[in-house]
This record gives sequence, C-alpha cells and structure tokens, in this order.
Amino acid sequence: MEEKERSKIEAKNKIENRLHNLRIFLINNKIFLDVFVTLLVGFMAATLAYQANQIAEKQTTIMEIQAMPQFTLSSMQVETLNGGQYGIIVNNDGSPVRGLTYNLAVFLSIGTKNKKISIPIDGFYGEDDFTNNGKGKILTIYGTESEEMYSNIEKEMGQLIKSMNQPTTFRILQYARLNYMDVLGKFHNDYFVIPLVSTGMLLTPEEGEKVFREYENGNKISLKTVTSSDLQKIINSKFLKTLHDTDFR
Repeated sequence: MEEKERSKIEAKNKIENRLHNLRIFLINNKIFLDVFVTLLVGFMAATLAYQANQIAEKQTTIMEIQAMPQFTLSSMQVETLNGGQYGIIVNNDGSPVRGLTYNLAVFLSIGTKNKKISIPIDGFYGEDDFTNNGKGKILTIYGTESEEMYSNIEKEMGQLIKSMNQPTTFRILQYARLNYMDVLGKFHNDYFVIPLVSTGMLLTPEEGEKVFREYENGNKISLKTVTSSDLQKIINSKFLKTLHDTDFR
C-alpha cells in the first residue's frame, strides 16, 4: 500500500512540475507566442480571403458569360421594295443587348496568278431595319441596288477575264462590326466576316480592327459604275497598295 501511495504522489508531483515548467515557458515566451498566433491567424485570414476572391471571380465570369449575346450573321437574298436584294440578317440567341449599332466593310477581292488585291466598295449596302428587340431577329441590313451592282461587276469582270492572259477570280468580302451594351452595362465591339450568301464567323478584335482601318483609309469604288477598264487599271497599277492582304474565312 505504501508503495502504491508513493507512486501516486511521485506521478502527481511530476505532472505538477511539468505544468509549472509549462507556465514558466509560456510566461517567458509570451511575446513570441503572441507573434506566432498573430501570424497564424493572419495566414488563415489571407487563405480564406483568397479562396473567397477566387469564388467571386468565378461567379463574375459565369455572370459575364451568361450576359453575353450569341450573334448569328447570315448573308442572303432579302425582299425589299426593289425586289430581291443582297442583305445581312443579324439574330441574337443569347442574352438581350441594348443600344445596338453597326458598321460594315465590303471589299471586291480580285485574284490573278501574280497578285491578289482587295478594293473597298462603297454603297453596296445602305438600308437597315431594326426590330427593337434585344433577342431573336434584331437587324436586317440590305442594299436597294445591291443585286444590280453585283450583276454589273459580274459583267465587267467577265469582260476583264476575257482580255487577260491569265486566270482571274473575284468575290465579295463582307465584314461587320456590332457595337452594343450587354445586360451588365458593359460595352462591346464584335467583328465578323460574312461570306456572300453564307453564315458569318467571329473575328478576333485585332483582325477586325485591321480590316476596318484598311477599309476606312482606302479609296473606294462603286460597283454600280465601275468598268472593266477601271479594274484593269487597278490591277496593273504599279503603285497600288494592297489594302487587304489576308482573307479571313
């Protein structure tokens, strides 16, 4: 019994000594422990803030994606007061847009064996019809004489090809810039290339800006009045600056 009591007393004394030493350690190192705890709390707070920021950024990205429209631009024949004419129809299957405006850049692209040039065209389109809807069919762009213009360039190009001793091709290149505000109030410029009588494709901002700079700075021709001799002079011009040397398809 005495041995057991002695063991209990010794164990109790050891525990008390350890607790005493721990209290002394904590008292003597209080400043270091305070700093450590402060750093630990700060680290945990920073980690939580970072995670919250990541979640907020993902939520913002999701909201921005959900707020974006989904444009489809189609080139086709549309009925006008002057009969069937070439037109561009803009549909939006995504979120509604506000304040929609547009700009067009249309080129006549001529290719020969040794040269490929694109000439800015003026007046191919000139009329539009906004539906005032934010979704669905929102805009139709058309030219009152675009069919006649295309028929004239076909005729003049036919004469030009006959007079040349090399294969020559031509086509109409069309580009559109849609300017609008999304449902979050953010302003956008979207660029598209629209092959004649086909569906358009989205361009990068850099590609689109390059095309419109070249169009705005170029000497424009009218397909209504241009002749094969005019086109021959343009093709043979030694000083012609190729305004548009990259076709986006």
